[in-house]
Amino acid sequence: MRSLTCAPLLASALVATAALAGCGEGSGGNAGSGGDGGQGGAAGMGGMGGGGARGFAGIPGPFALAYVAEQERVGFQDLYAGRTNGAENHRVNHELEENRGRVLSFEWSSDGTRIAYLADDDRLLIPGCPTCLQEVFTSRPDGSDNQRVNGELTEGGRVKSFKWNPDGTRIAYLATQDADDIPELYTSTAQGTDNRKVNGALVSGDLVSEYGWSPDGSRIAYLVYREADNVREVYSNTHDGTDNRRVNGPFDPNRQVKSFKWSPDGSRIAYVADQATENLPELYTSAADGSDNQKVNAMLVLGSQGLHPPLYEWSPDAARIAYETDQEVVGVRELYTSAPDGSDNQKVNPPLPTGGNVTGFAWSPDGSHIAYVADQDTAGIVELYTSTPVGSDNRKVNGTLPAGGFGYVAGFQWSPDGSRIAYLADQDDARVWELFASLPNGTENHKVNGPLQRPTGGVGPYLWSPDGMRIAYRANQDDPDLRELYTSTLDGFDNEKVNGPLLVDGSVTTFEWSPDAGRVAYLAAQDTVGVLEVYSSEWDGSGNQRANHDLSSGGQISFYAWSPGP
Repeated sequence: MRSLTCAPLLASALVATAALAGCGEGSGGNAGSGGDGGQGGAAGMGGMGGGGARGFAGIPGPFALAYVAEQERVGFQDLYAGRTNGAENHRVNHELEENRGRVLSFEWSSDGTRIAYLADDDRLLIPGCPTCLQEVFTSRPDGSDNQRVNGELTEGGRVKSFKWNPDGTRIAYLATQDADDIPELYTSTAQGTDNRKVNGALVSGDLVSEYGWSPDGSRIAYLVYREADNVREVYSNTHDGTDNRRVNGPFDPNRQVKSFKWSPDGSRIAYVADQATENLPELYTSAADGSDNQKVNAMLVLGSQGLHPPLYEWSPDAARIAYETDQEVVGVRELYTSAPDGSDNQKVNPPLPTGGNVTGFAWSPDGSHIAYVADQDTAGIVELYTSTPVGSDNRKVNGTLPAGGFGYVAGFQWSPDGSRIAYLADQDDARVWELFASLPNGTENHKVNGPLQRPTGGVGPYLWSPDGMRIAYRANQDDPDLRELYTSTLDGFDNEKVNGPLLVDGSVTTFEWSPDAGRVAYLAAQDTVGVLEVYSSEWDGSGNQRANHDLSSGGQISFYAWSPGP
């Protein structure tokens, strides 16, 4: 693991895999919230970004921040990257068409040497319009070596989305490149060379939709809809399109694969489809080459609704798959795990009361336990539990929920090391959301947030630090009219405000930890009323810095992402 210094962006191997949610059809991510601009500081080198004679406050952190903003020019949503204190700030994207161009989304490569972004040349047209020239590019973080990734587009063609492969050497993208009415899947190097079509032959009315790289980047899986038979199937292929294999079993007309997920080791693909019975979605796995097709769930009760696409997950070691469905009783959704070949099917939850259901779950990072929410003890009261994958050692995690409260636990997350679980609940004060953390067995249950303002106080959302030592969260803790950003230890004893003083209506909107857990970036109106800018502080609120330069009149930060960890 190498550490990053404050060397120029061109020389630094800045890393990040954070696709951000923007407008249009690109990859997506978080919009952060503003922080204090810091005090004074010596004037530094400005780079290509923004105007104003603002000094660069303090020593910047080791990771860069990339963001989309109207910084240099009104009407241009450009992509910038720079240090946390605004130094070495560069425009990353190529020159966009005046008053029309915009960056829709971006994503750092895993080695941090490049940033890919989706841009179009006509913001006056409706996002997603078929005549917009929407393409994918990559550049170094300092804006040099800008390259178009996609091939030459047919008239009316456009790139819809893109994804880096795990090692940052190639990009997969979905585009109407060869025919303006057939979205197809392609890959290319980050420099735009060796452009290959991945899918097999398609005709008008067919299309590729979802796609995803295998964990090792050796293959890419994708969904294909064929209009003639009204079927949607899952295939996998190498990046050069030379080994195309159907993954699902044989389909009759009108059958559909709803979704798919690679196993963490890349050996198999799980998918949900009405493969055996029309309109009854069930869970299957196959090897990546389509061999060894197996049904995972046990026989479903007559009248079952089957599996909903999101409600299954591989264990971290790929040894089991968890899923929820009404397998035994019609309309009663319960949690099960199974081996990938369908053997050793086990129910995780104990018997539920009449009206009870499991409504969400998550594997622990080491795969030894599953956390889930269900109205398991009392119908209508949804609480948090943990269990082993085979249903033993079942424990309630949350404390007693009050009468007259919301009646459910929300937003639970395992800590990165799996030693604790955080969750939101009105556990201490009816109808007031607060943040708690507990051991998975329900002991050492602590409130994490500080005292809240009444009656508007509340907590949410929150994020674990990458090292699992602290939790960042947003709350009305000091001002009833402002949602501010705090971090705390898991017992709630060391509670610190992260943002600087905010302006009227300047609440923090979104936030994100740096990869080393040293700083938290956020979006807020901290320097100018109504203007969202990107700031960061150390976890205790010290070293507050504004990352962006002065914005153009009416400009805003749209979204941002840290460079990846070393």
